[in-house]
Amino acid sequence: MLLISSEMSELLQWCHRILVMRDGQIVSEQFNDQATEDTLMAAVTGEELPARAVRKRRVAEEVPQENTAHD
Repeated sequence: MLLISSEMSELLQWCHRILVMRDGQIVSEQFNDQATEDTLMAAVTGEELPARAVRKRRVAEEVPQENTAHD
C-alpha cells in the first residue's frame, strides 16, 4: 500500500518505511523505528540534524513477518 501525506504524525502511525521526496527526487528513506517528526522535517527541508538529535523510538506494535519459506 502506498500512503501519501504531509501529516508527519499520520506517516509515523501508519507506515513501516517512509520515503521523502524533494524536487522530484527521493532524498531520504527512514524506517519507522528510526523516524521522528524532526528527522522527517529535516529530510523535507534539507537540513542536517546533529547526531544526538536522532533517537530511536519504540514502535507501538510489532508487525508479524510474512513466512517466506518455500516448499
